[in-house]
Amino acid sequence: MAQSIEIDYFNTFILKRVTNTDNIYSIWPNLLPAKTIASSSEANYFPGDAAISGDGLELNFYVEEARIRGGYNNTFTDYGVRAYLTETEDEQQHLKSTLIYSGVYNSRTGVNNTNQFSIGENITRSVNPNKGSIQKLYATNTNLNVLQENKASYALIDKDTIYTTEGGTQTQAAKTVIGQVVPYSGEYGISKNPESFAFFGRRMYFADVNRNAVIRLSMDGVTEINRYGMFDYFRDEFATISDPLQRSVIECVSRAGTGTTFVVTTNCDNIEYGMLIEQGGATPVDLEAFVTGISYDTPLAGQCTITASQSITVTSQTNFVKFAKDIVEGGWDIHNKNYIVSTQQGVPNNEQAAYTSTTANITVEGTGYGPTTNAATTGGSGSGLTVDILTVGGGGNITSILIANEGSGYAVNDVLTVLGGGANATITLTSIGAEATLDYNTVAFDEDVKGWTSFYSYNPAQMGSLKNKYYTFKNGSLWEHYDEVAVNNRSTFYGTNYPASITFIFNDNPQVSKSFHTVSYEGASGWQVDTVKSDYTGMDYKYYIASPGGFEQEQDTTKSVLSYLEGRYETATPTNIGTNAVTPPFSYAGFSRKENRYVAPLKNNNTANPGEVIFGTSISGVKGFFVEVKVSTDNTTQVGGMKELFSVSSNWALSSQ
Repeated sequence: MAQSIEIDYFNTFILKRVTNTDNIYSIWPNLLPAKTIASSSEANYFPGDAAISGDGLELNFYVEEARIRGGYNNTFTDYGVRAYLTETEDEQQHLKSTLIYSGVYNSRTGVNNTNQFSIGENITRSVNPNKGSIQKLYATNTNLNVLQENKASYALIDKDTIYTTEGGTQTQAAKTVIGQVVPYSGEYGISKNPESFAFFGRRMYFADVNRNAVIRLSMDGVTEINRYGMFDYFRDEFATISDPLQRSVIECVSRAGTGTTFVVTTNCDNIEYGMLIEQGGATPVDLEAFVTGISYDTPLAGQCTITASQSITVTSQTNFVKFAKDIVEGGWDIHNKNYIVSTQQGVPNNEQAAYTSTTANITVEGTGYGPTTNAATTGGSGSGLTVDILTVGGGGNITSILIANEGSGYAVNDVLTVLGGGANATITLTSIGAEATLDYNTVAFDEDVKGWTSFYSYNPAQMGSLKNKYYTFKNGSLWEHYDEVAVNNRSTFYGTNYPASITFIFNDNPQVSKSFHTVSYEGASGWQVDTVKSDYTGMDYKYYIASPGGFEQEQDTTKSVLSYLEGRYETATPTNIGTNAVTPPFSYAGFSRKENRYVAPLKNNNTANPGEVIFGTSISGVKGFFVEVKVSTDNTTQVGGMKELFSVSSNWALSSQ
């Protein structure tokens, strides 16, 4: 049985269409389909389309009825909501403290209206503009968290709040999409650092640089977690964060040539995708190209090959330019359940100074060489330095070179042999280059202990977790942390191994002046003591300081204590030390092992102070009410392996009664 269904459409639309690629003529509705035709006279085509030429694209149109359902005597309607809108004044509005929402996407029907913003409905909601611009939005349950520069709030979604006469509130469904905006307690915002935002479970974390605070937003409200022992640190750290964009220039040594690719031999770690490329020197020249690719010979170390957006000519000096701001990067470490905060300077700390590269003089020209790139060298106190042999004489003697890869660990006046010739040539290093580095500090907050547990030696571009894995991004690469498959990979970040260190206080019986004689620890082999420092004495006036004198305060210190392996030497041949000590019996200049506990005496390292009779290495230990001790992993014992540390202690005696 047929059924008539009333519809609400007021206007009728007749759309013209093209039947196929062979027939470009429009078809009237309800007429027979057009057949394959040779001329327009054989077709049921829309009147006025005779003698059509072209591809028919100009025939697209619609007819809109002015009366309801197209009835001749039906009510005449106004245009109402138009099918489309032509904006005659295409001016932009930047409402930094206002929200707007679009139509919805219906996954069941496939109708996507997310690109539609109705002009007939109130689809905006503003927050307090005095609290700055909206920097971050994050949805939880049916609320939308709104983080401004100086305020944190949440907006009700698809509901509203009714305030009763008794002073209570009721939440009920509403036609409005964005309901009331409710502020969180306290005057905290996210400043201009939305990159600091991270979340886990019902907790959100972000940094408020304007107030020197790190914020946790949870069911218990707003909490300053920087007050868990790190108030002074974040106060001083956030004071260095600058909002404006700064021109950042990375100066590099490059190999001259023309093309879309070229080799850079210094500062590869700081080159990023999208950086502008300049010819370096006293007067930089814009090469009108940018970085589209970076290929590292060794990830984040040594030389790299740069791909430019177009063919350019580079010289031995190339600059890479970006406009950067200081950032406070935040992320959630799912592996340790820590909130990670990394403060990073946008401009290298040595940028304002002239870049100093490694240079060398040819001391012996040698023979049998030819023009070569990346020729290896031996000798010196470091490793990895290579040279480009630019020109040679008639006997294959080297007449000019360029340092291709600066390597690491070298010192001025090191003499290196250039490989690849007959009679060897030698070069003498005259200066050691300094890589441009970015100042950064990365620190972790642990909810279980309600404290900041560790500083880390990595500066990520972004951080995030997926399932049970913690990842960071660096220079366009994705890095997985806590990878237990790789052997001896601990404390290794982005291809570089860093020593782990712990600093703590010996403060037993703090009201008594003591003499600390020894240090011992329980744990794995491979730990060393870097420093032992006592508390300071009071400030004294020192007449012997340059006129008119000055004030100083004294502090007892000790020599460093070598690890068990690095301090081992052959008793019969004391020059065989560390891993070269293979023939027992052994003696130990640092830690020795006694009943699986590592112990060592503390040797004083002070200069003479007024009133002291015995000082320096002539006495043992350090004097003070307390001492600060820093222990770290060494560079010899299973580098990257597990280094457990259970406890550290010291034997002390009363220094005075």
